[in-house]
Amino acid sequence: MASRWRPGISRLVTRPLSILVARAQAVAAGEATAIIPGRPGTREVAELSGAITRMARTLEQRAGYINGFAASVSHEFKTPMTAIRAAAELLDEHADSVSPEERRRLLGVVSDGVARLELLVRRLVELARADMTRRGEAAIAPVAPTLHRVAERYRQTGMTVAVTGEAGVARLPEDALDALMTTMLENAAAHAPGAAVDIVVEADGDQVRITVRDNGPGIAPAHRERAFEPFFTTARAQGGTGLGLPIVRAIVSGVGGSVSLLPTPAGAAFLICLPAAT
Repeated sequence: MASRWRPGISRLVTRPLSILVARAQAVAAGEATAIIPGRPGTREVAELSGAITRMARTLEQRAGYINGFAASVSHEFKTPMTAIRAAAELLDEHADSVSPEERRRLLGVVSDGVARLELLVRRLVELARADMTRRGEAAIAPVAPTLHRVAERYRQTGMTVAVTGEAGVARLPEDALDALMTTMLENAAAHAPGAAVDIVVEADGDQVRITVRDNGPGIAPAHRERAFEPFFTTARAQGGTGLGLPIVRAIVSGVGGSVSLLPTPAGAAFLICLPAAT
């Protein structure tokens, strides 16, 4: 009796597995059609099929993000590089006839372009590090002391920063929390120079909530949806790179938290939710 059932069972297992092998090979080859679910067969094979489908979707989304990000990086680098090249060519071609004033102006263009490229590279490195932030059992940070320490650094530059609230220990590395709040204050300094910043921290169950609010000009309604978009900035003339808030989002997301832009009648307000350490 068992021998008569064995071929049917074999086909029930091997045929779906063959389909999965073909789908996995298609995923490896970058074919988008690999994410189309097929008929999986047994429950175990169905689970494996679902995992492969989710993996394919994730890879496809990641590829789209990388392509778009690479295009944005290329665009951001193109402007200062073009300015440097043009100034260098003028200096080279008209070295004997260019006036001292014009020489200084062209050298200033080169210097500004190099400084812009250095800033972009530094912020991209910070974004890459932020993307590597992950939650860990041993990585905990008492929130209020870190906030007070970062706030004091910016008070020494003349910024008005107030921190209230003492509760909360967050589950993330302390240096990541420092980088997170430093980036938030840098963002406020770039987009709301001279504004006062209020930081409120509170424990809320399994979360530590940090509200960062300033009394600056705020964010225009048309720009709110793009606030966390890489390279989007309204402070380009002041040296903004559009990478500050994406860095914040990468750090927070990496540890299982969230960051959002709050509605406010004036200024700008952000709510950062971090997992609490129990």
